[in-house]
Amino acid sequence: MRPERRAVDAHRLVGVRRRPGTRRAMPARGWDVDPAPTGSDDVEARLPRPRATAVLSPDLAALSAELAIAGARARARAAADRRAAPDPAFAWSLRALLLGTSGSATPPDAGLVPLRPSVPPPGARLFDRVAAPRWTALTAASILAFAAIGMTTPPVAPAAPQAHLVGVVGVTLTHAGHAGAARIGSPVVRDDRVSVAAGGAATLVIGPSEIRLAGGASIEIERIDPDEVAIIQRAGRAWYRVAPATAGSFTVRAATVSWTTGAAAFDLARVALGGGRERLTTVAIEGSLRFDGPDLAGSLAEGRRASVTVGDELPDIAIGDVTRVDLADPWLVENARLDAEGGRPLGIFSGLPAATNRPPTILGSAAAAVP
Repeated sequence: MRPERRAVDAHRLVGVRRRPGTRRAMPARGWDVDPAPTGSDDVEARLPRPRATAVLSPDLAALSAELAIAGARARARAAADRRAAPDPAFAWSLRALLLGTSGSATPPDAGLVPLRPSVPPPGARLFDRVAAPRWTALTAASILAFAAIGMTTPPVAPAAPQAHLVGVVGVTLTHAGHAGAARIGSPVVRDDRVSVAAGGAATLVIGPSEIRLAGGASIEIERIDPDEVAIIQRAGRAWYRVAPATAGSFTVRAATVSWTTGAAAFDLARVALGGGRERLTTVAIEGSLRFDGPDLAGSLAEGRRASVTVGDELPDIAIGDVTRVDLADPWLVENARLDAEGGRPLGIFSGLPAATNRPPTILGSAAAAVP
């Protein structure tokens, strides 16, 4: 620096600004902060400017302004680095969590550095707002590790529908090989058997569905899974009201024939004929269902009935419309009345006064055999 420049009083320096694209120096305002445009990240736009106290030569004024701006820029960036640095206690706890050494050592400067979020200074550039690269990489690795753990967690499987008895008159419940009198609220699980004495009755609830057993009926729980409910009808007569939300499918097996539906109401009676022969009679009250067995497959629509004789070399099946005898059957009428009280669709009994006006009767009083 030339001697005449050193002789200048420092208190008489003048700050200057240069217009973009020109070398001519322009007088600046005093020690203040120039307002930066909205959303600007330019640090230089907020640097303090020296107040003019005297008129200097353009070269000396420019040099003074550049030195002041350089000093302010260095101080601003140093402050940004200090405020963006990771907190030592947070860095130690994150390292201990990732390395599995939590609680095994004392964090650096424990109790001396308060935990606080890092706040970027006003006007900081993009790279001033990001913590040191090594801490950024460590944080990203931890986020990816926790995300991988979340992706490998198996989804929660849907729960199987619960089954229990809500109506019991002369009912025996066999569980794990031990038979005993059933009570209202008795739970029923897989491989359990529900048997009704002559003149008795039972109502079994499986999720939103119901099975009503007449006197002399016996059923066994084959499966109660989220995607399938399977019932074995050992004997007698049962009314099945299958709600759509019970499971993916609802199957009733009787002898060698299976009846499957997703949502329907149907009646199934199993009667022994002697000589190893049985007759299975099914009435589709509401909705439809499928049936299959050895050399047998088809569907039964609402308002249709099927009679299948099994025990011979080939099953004998007859399918036709519901008869007047079916519509007057006390057992069917009583179950239709119960469905009407529950607000369920009545199917073939829709619009029949007998379905809603008939006085209550004891379920199970109807004969188990179907003519």
